[in-house]
Amino acid sequence: MNDIEIYLKDPDPAAVQDWLERHFDRVQLSVSGNGKAHTGHAELKGRSVPVKLFLKAVGQYASLLFDGPDTPWDDDLSCARDAHSSLGVEVRCAADAWHEGEDMHDELWWSLSEKGERQIQWPQ
Repeated sequence: MNDIEIYLKDPDPAAVQDWLERHFDRVQLSVSGNGKAHTGHAELKGRSVPVKLFLKAVGQYASLLFDGPDTPWDDDLSCARDAHSSLGVEVRCAADAWHEGEDMHDELWWSLSEKGERQIQWPQ
């Protein structure tokens, strides 16, 4: 199963919800975990994909995970570009496929910010 995961620096959850609603036919997220977890589903052309937004997942960065292939984006980077353009916050995503158990600090990451797009080691 393909998934998409991006990291958003200090996002406004309401702005993320609005952005999602512009791309999906229906978005239904519930808030839990003292407001830090927003989980649910998004539907696109009759297909549903689980969506999870975890605020402060890695320091100042929220994790946004689409747990399935039914999204408007082909990959993490295209999603990150769209999110950065629409939300105006720094967005990071893995430069290559990341696998459970790998240390995120050993991988290259894309950083999309007002400085442009560049590959970085995380943390940075």
